[in-house]
Amino acid sequence: MVAGADTLAIAVVDTRPLVAAAVASWLDSDGRFAVRTVAAPPLDFGVCHVPQVCVVGIAEGSWDWESLMVAIRSNWAQTPIVMTLGAAPHRSLDGALEMGVQGLVCEHGAAADLPKAIVAVSRGETYLCPTVVGRMANGQACSKESRCASLTGREREILRHLASGQTKREIAAELHLSPKTVDNHATAIMTKLNIHNRVGLTRFAIREGIFSA
Repeated sequence: MVAGADTLAIAVVDTRPLVAAAVASWLDSDGRFAVRTVAAPPLDFGVCHVPQVCVVGIAEGSWDWESLMVAIRSNWAQTPIVMTLGAAPHRSLDGALEMGVQGLVCEHGAAADLPKAIVAVSRGETYLCPTVVGRMANGQACSKESRCASLTGREREILRHLASGQTKREIAAELHLSPKTVDNHATAIMTKLNIHNRVGLTRFAIREGIFSA
């Protein structure tokens, strides 16, 4: 399908040609998406169309996906990434978020979750499928005497929005607060939790049940 005003231009990247072709054909049959690139790493960015969303398939242990993330970020800096995962361990989930992946979807649930993830990340949101949320929640036990108890109700609300990928300005508009007020709350949250980056806040929010898919 040719990308138009009402469709999102998609790149599908996977080392497994049959998987890549199947995913591309399936997405292309959805009227919301137009697959412009189907490729295997390493990518030749000089001949690839710059997509609005890049879908990357991960078969754990098959290739150096971290290097691919760096290459995509260097060449398609504004393109959000959705990663589809097989039996990925916790280190892959954390590592993907640290490298700026906005969407994480498990392959066994991709039929339901991948389209949702693509639409969400195209809007600047974070999308984690329920299985990923469960894996991350189980990756570290939560203390019954949680640091979450130190947060006010408003701070919990803002933490949930931060974990979903919203900017402070977007949170301010949605909650009818000034950007400065949101910034002050965010600073207080990071100080109380001793977590000073968005990835860490997202992990914490998932494990404490503040943010879910």
